[in-house]
Amino acid sequence: MSSMVLTGINLAGQGDLPSHSTSIHPSTCRRLFCKMKILLAFLFSMGIIVTQGDAFCFHQFFKPGEAEKGCMVDGVLYPFGEISRTENCLTCSCSQYEMHCCSLYTTPVNYDKETCKVIFNNKNCDYDVVQKHPSKPCTQYTRIG
Repeated sequence: MSSMVLTGINLAGQGDLPSHSTSIHPSTCRRLFCKMKILLAFLFSMGIIVTQGDAFCFHQFFKPGEAEKGCMVDGVLYPFGEISRTENCLTCSCSQYEMHCCSLYTTPVNYDKETCKVIFNNKNCDYDVVQKHPSKPCTQYTRIG
């Protein structure tokens, strides 16, 4: 009769298991589980930091009847629902009661203003940090949302 022990569970009488017994000590599983929980907490925290640090946002509430056909963003009427990208690089959520928009870009800071400049790239919804001679990129800068 074949038998396998994993974390205190005996799987005896299973025909497709090997004929030898393999055992994993419960403390090994606890350590592995603990490491996995720490990794999951770290990844979750990084996801929050990246999400919160990527853009500026604004919120607008509508009076009853004010937004009957959709939401007006920068002079353009958008239908109710999710707006993936406006002409001015915003992503919005629009309902008859409210509108919530966030920018799709971050703003460069802490770059060498003597040798570099920023150019907004509307196609990519992002700023390019380039040397004042535009064909050369600047390498050291940070961004804020």
